[in-house]
Amino acid sequence: MKKLIKSSVIQVVQVVSIFLVSAVAPFVLASGPDCDDTSAAAYGTPDVDMDGFFIGANGCLYDPDFVLSDDVPVVGGEYDAGQELLFVINGVHTTSLQTDVRLRSIAIVKKRPVIGIFNAPYENVLEESFKFIDPRNKVAMTVRSEAYRRVMNGRRFAVIAMSQSGFMVGRGLSRLSSDLFSDFPLRYFYRQKLLGLVDAETVGAVGLQYPDGPSYVHYVNRRDIAPFLAGVMASGAQPGRGSVIATFYYQNENCLFGRLPLEEYPGEGADLSEDFRLVVGPSVHSICSYASSGFPFEALRDFAPKRGFAEVPLDLE
Repeated sequence: MKKLIKSSVIQVVQVVSIFLVSAVAPFVLASGPDCDDTSAAAYGTPDVDMDGFFIGANGCLYDPDFVLSDDVPVVGGEYDAGQELLFVINGVHTTSLQTDVRLRSIAIVKKRPVIGIFNAPYENVLEESFKFIDPRNKVAMTVRSEAYRRVMNGRRFAVIAMSQSGFMVGRGLSRLSSDLFSDFPLRYFYRQKLLGLVDAETVGAVGLQYPDGPSYVHYVNRRDIAPFLAGVMASGAQPGRGSVIATFYYQNENCLFGRLPLEEYPGEGADLSEDFRLVVGPSVHSICSYASSGFPFEALRDFAPKRGFAEVPLDLE
């Protein structure tokens, strides 16, 4: 009982402290130096504590347990044509302060408004590896809960996963499929209808298994080793029934991690040769090098088969 009383007192003190701080200095309740939204995470919050949070404009991060995605300011609002948001999940070793350029890059490439789901970096290889076996991976759980909320309201859930986050999307959508089965065990066609409201794209992603039901487009640079080692091109991969794997050859030393896409694509310095040489690095594995992911989703889905998957070579010239 004493422990319970002590815990309650601590919680009250914490709430009062937050109230006082926000009253005298509301500007500190921001995720980044340009964020002035008092509903965002507090400035200076450790990245690991914001794993799975939404990321909006001005570098603001929001706890999905308290802030709806509809209330998160979008990046790329100039592209808003009334379509549903595109959720973007960053790859490995990307800090909260480095996500803005990723979101702006995807908004430019896809020509639509986006918000992020933050895949927080961990301090060492062991902790990063734990993400692959953690049944409560926070990014996957945000994908699961947000997709569920939207499809149950008859809305589309569109997500694009970069690099490491591909497996998180696969896991989150697998949990979504399980949730729908638990809710509607005898309504197969209804479950398929709900899963059909999910549009998922992966870009050079790591991730072997994607559940049947959603619509998938997987982008694979045939010069990029990642999707061949542990992505949809790896042995035993299950890219999802009816998925489209859009492939191309591209390498450009002008492409770096954390830079916006080239003004023109494929751009100066591009190597489109089909000499099969797998490479590691941003010249083949960055948003810049994967700018071909801007192909219209529905246009590529026209190639989707009823069963299995279809590989669709892209003509970058």
